Amino acid sequence: MPASNDIKLVITDFDGTLVNTFNANLKSYKMAFDIIGIPFSEDLYEKNFGVRFDGLMDAFGIKEEKIRNLIKQKKALFYKENLNQIVLNEPLLAILKFFKTQNIKIALASTASRQNLLNVLDFFHLNAFFDIIISGEDVKNGKPAPDVYLKVLEKANVEPENAITFEDTSIGNESAKLANIRCVGIHFF
Repeated sequence: MPASNDIKLVITDFDGTLVNTFNANLKSYKMAFDIIGIPFSEDLYEKNFGVRFDGLMDAFGIKEEKIRNLIKQKKALFYKENLNQIVLNEPLLAILKFFKTQNIKIALASTASRQNLLNVLDFFHLNAFFDIIISGEDVKNGKPAPDVYLKVLEKANVEPENAITFEDTSIGNESAKLANIRCVGIHFF
């Protein structure tokens, strides 16, 4: 890890790292599937947690665009109702706050939807905390591709050797590695 005076950017992943959204997402998808009348498998969902929406729909065998869009709309509505199911990683937040006191830029890098990120950040009163937020809509490829990290570096105008990131999965670690960013593994949840 670089010396603290070499760090100019601290990045955190979202799902599983900064927050645990598993239960909120699970309940929201289950509610959406139920209202549409499609069988929902918690096991299949668990195996695909963290996969982008289209990949999740593929895993469930849902091909019709109209049904996909309906699920996406309903899930988004129910997600707002289930925000109280989300757990904030307080120790990681304390670390990020420390870096912020050192005038180091703080970024959130996730392939989750921007609206979901903003809803959760607003719920925890963190909407103004992050200097940079990169979401799934901002990049072509999800993790393990390095796109999300490369976009953060570009927006921050920081070289990879002057950044560190916090991640909870091997896929996220691989993404950071491909972007040449040092990665600190988080296993909080």
